[in-house]
Amino acid sequence: MDEITATELKDLLDSGKGVTLLDCRRAEVYRQEHIPGAINAHWSEVVDKAPAVLSDKNKIVVTYCSGFTFDASVRCYENLKALGYTNLKEYAGGITDWKAHGYETVKEDGV
Repeated sequence: MDEITATELKDLLDSGKGVTLLDCRRAEVYRQEHIPGAINAHWSEVVDKAPAVLSDKNKIVVTYCSGFTFDASVRCYENLKALGYTNLKEYAGGITDWKAHGYETVKEDGV
């Protein structure tokens, strides 16, 4: 598994390289707070959603969830790998680590 740190992810997102950031948590948790630009696809739904939201199997895709003690991002990563995605990274620290670094998050209206 190819892991990425908060600083590496921030630099990658700022680089403009066309990264797809995939929040692998439940939709209601995603709406409460997520990393800017992230697309929500719960790990159990990613196989069905991938063709619509991840059309290029060679594009950089970073999976994340709540943090180090959760495994949704790992499951999502493994499901995408099984589908033939080749440029995957897993952000094990998730949103908890992202916030600990002082990086911006998004909260949806009404949540």
